[in-house]
Amino acid sequence: MGEDYNEILQDVTAELYSNYYISNLNKLIKSRSAGNPLHAESWTKQDISNLSPAYIIPQEGSMEADKIDKLPGQPEADFDHYAGYDRDARPLDMEPWKNLDLFGSTVMGKHYIGMTMHGIMVKVMQATMYLSLLPLFSQRTRKRNKTVINLKGIAIGNAWIDDTTSTEGIYDYYWTHALNSDETNAGINKYCDYISGNFSDTCEEYQSQGDNEYGEIDIYNIYAPLCDVGAQKPGSPGSVKDFDPCSDDYVSNYLNRAEVQEALHARNTSWSFCGGIGWTDSPTTILPTINQLIADGIIVWIYSGDIDGRVPVTSSRYSVNKLKIPVVVPWRPWYYNKEVGGYVVGYRGSMVLTTIRGAGHTVPSYQPERALVMISSFLQGELPPSLM
Repeated sequence: MGEDYNEILQDVTAELYSNYYISNLNKLIKSRSAGNPLHAESWTKQDISNLSPAYIIPQEGSMEADKIDKLPGQPEADFDHYAGYDRDARPLDMEPWKNLDLFGSTVMGKHYIGMTMHGIMVKVMQATMYLSLLPLFSQRTRKRNKTVINLKGIAIGNAWIDDTTSTEGIYDYYWTHALNSDETNAGINKYCDYISGNFSDTCEEYQSQGDNEYGEIDIYNIYAPLCDVGAQKPGSPGSVKDFDPCSDDYVSNYLNRAEVQEALHARNTSWSFCGGIGWTDSPTTILPTINQLIADGIIVWIYSGDIDGRVPVTSSRYSVNKLKIPVVVPWRPWYYNKEVGGYVVGYRGSMVLTTIRGAGHTVPSYQPERALVMISSFLQGELPPSLM
């Protein structure tokens, strides 16, 4: 099992989240709370009879053309890296997520002729967007009688996988971490029906009150300082171990440099973090998909930084509990460097829920060493260490 996991090539870690992204997730959640009925596409209901054939872009010569010679201001790397840009202005290419499946270049990196993949890990918050495509991918694979990717396991970090339980987890987390008043918490508990998922106007008023009560904090790490650009020393790179809250600003400034855009084979343009959210038709839950993955022998890990308030550990726990999978390894601490690195519980069918102590939403940004121990355990097919 360990050897198979060591063949997994890529960890999808979207580690750069701006304030735009924080507000956009909130808009996505709110936009669906009242307007869309609860539904979840089952593994078998999707109609693939009218699907068009897969479109394969000619790749001859693209690998060398996409190779990055050197990124300005960055140290030499001992590996090759690539950045392609599709200049075909067809409408679907202008919104790449619409015509790329889970294993397309937007998510997994561009894979050239001769490269193979033996498994994936997914680390993404809005997991409904990616994992909801797995049933379609599985059916296409069976229809063509050809395995494109030998999927072994998926690790999902601080992920939004079920609307009702995730929303309930947010407001429970606010109150238990002294971010909301007793009165607001009582109102949410009284007026919000998390069983049906139908939220009344009064419920949403209390939820909005709860969102306002926590004030000006980084909800992705409730104990982190806010970015104060004026307090930053010129040229200060920040620290990985002590996460720099201004990292988004550095990224934006860097990617707007003309020589950087040229090195990345990109257009000369004004780059910014993604702004608008126009996507409101996603499944309200992907728990049926996760259940089917487990039934098919795919190892599934859900991991959470325990000081993330946007998709908090309570949301992860409530969502996993909704699956009603029997526990086979009871909740226990795991250790790194003689300290508790987090907590872990194992379920039947190779499903695991684990926390990373002291980590915000983008786990490796705040606790890189503990994140490495956790993800290494996943790759090796074993739980994080139980001994100091």
